[in-house]
Amino acid sequence: METKYFYCYDQRFAKYLKSKGFDYITLAKSRHTDKLFSLWEITDKFQEVLNTYECVA
Repeated sequence: METKYFYCYDQRFAKYLKSKGFDYITLAKSRHTDKLFSLWEITDKFQEVLNTYECVA
């Protein structure tokens, strides 16, 4: 099974994901833009939350 990842550059959205019980894999800076991002593993439950957030955003 292939593991998929989500790169989040929005700190407000990252806080939302944490409030839903998810933990990021790492925090890092993009070497191209120097912007901070968090990296998340996409699971079925994570995808459900992403879909829900897109509906209310």
